[in-house]
Amino acid sequence: MVRRLVWDQKIGGSSPPSPTETDEYEKTIGKKSPATFTGKPVELGGSLGRTKATGRDEVIVLENLVKQISKDYQTVAVQGFGNVGYHFAKITGKTI
Repeated sequence: MVRRLVWDQKIGGSSPPSPTETDEYEKTIGKKSPATFTGKPVELGGSLGRTKATGRDEVIVLENLVKQISKDYQTVAVQGFGNVGYHFAKITGKTI
């Protein structure tokens, strides 16, 4: 079996993969592989919660860190305000 690394130029970006990228990859491996690319629209196998997921994950990490170090923090600084930062700040503002 030959394995190939497929580098998506949009890693870290917010634009979804084009149907051409997905189709070409599936042609290369000879089978359907909908989980290969993230950021797909729901109708093509994407997730309803994808947009908020990474920010939500960061909140979970923060909550566990605060428990481990036994501190009561009232302020959180967010560096960067893209998709992840936005959702992190929004969720954290409701939970802290």
